[in-house]
Amino acid sequence: MARIRWTNGVSVRNRKGKTPVCHFGRGILTGAMEQTFGRKCESLEVSCQGKGDRVCEAIIGEPAEITRIAEQSKRVSD
Repeated sequence: MARIRWTNGVSVRNRKGKTPVCHFGRGILTGAMEQTFGRKCESLEVSCQGKGDRVCEAIIGEPAEITRIAEQSKRVSD
C-alpha cells in the first residue's frame, strides 16, 4: 500500500467543489504502483485541494483493501 501526497495539481486550479477532482493524477499514480507492485491496484483520494484541503492525497493498494477503506470512510461520514 502507498499513501501519496501532492500539491497544485492541474485538476485543482480554480476549483472549490465538494468532491475530489484529481482523477487523472490519481490514475497515473495507480498505474505506476501497479507496475511497481506487479499486481492490480485501486486508489482512493482522501483529500483534495480542489475541495479546499491543504494537499491532495491518495491511498493506493490492493482492490479489497481500498474497498474496505472506502466503506469505512463512508460509514464515518454518514
